[in-house]
Amino acid sequence: DVFQIAVVGSYGTIKVGEEKKPSLFLYGAYAGVVGGPAAFFVTGLALGGGYNMRLVLPPVERVAEFPLVTAVTEPAKFDMAKLRDAIVPSAGDYWLAVGVKFTSFKIADSFALFSVTFGNRLQFALLGLTKLSLPAGAAARNCAVYAELQIRAVLDPDAGLFSIGGRLTDNSFVFDTRIRLTGGFAFCVWFGKAKEAGDFVISLGGYHPE
Repeated sequence: DVFQIAVVGSYGTIKVGEEKKPSLFLYGAYAGVVGGPAAFFVTGLALGGGYNMRLVLPPVERVAEFPLVTAVTEPAKFDMAKLRDAIVPSAGDYWLAVGVKFTSFKIADSFALFSVTFGNRLQFALLGLTKLSLPAGAAARNCAVYAELQIRAVLDPDAGLFSIGGRLTDNSFVFDTRIRLTGGFAFCVWFGKAKEAGDFVISLGGYHPE
């Protein structure tokens, strides 16, 4: 079997008071057949963490371009410049992330990245990207239906907010690339000490650019 392993990282120092402390991160991706049932056939794994580093989560419309996602889903498009914006030195912040890439009946190809940030602030997050093609296994240009759905879910206990949203990318279409699929969904609920505690909002649909 053919497989590929890629690792990126950074090491430096950060000033904390009068002291200099190490600031580092490592992120590795494995691309190769792991196996599993047809509904959850694992084809890749990712693992990473940072010390005195902060993970800057993207908005839902930028999940597909997030470097920790592209490192697994489209390694050829991995951008080190974007990585420097996604993981920044921050005294007292730490993060861990684990990801899994899988297919479902060869129709959908998905990647899910779970992360937890702690230290100065506790935050749990899920970033996901699913690519759906019909007929199954066809190249995007030959599909009758092709869709890419980005998902972002965040639990922020300090802010008293849980939010989950999804957005179709601009690559989504039906029958022809000129017939674009657009839209998404969002759900937010506030709790705890948040000013809006007890409130929630749900949005679902497609919206014209104007």
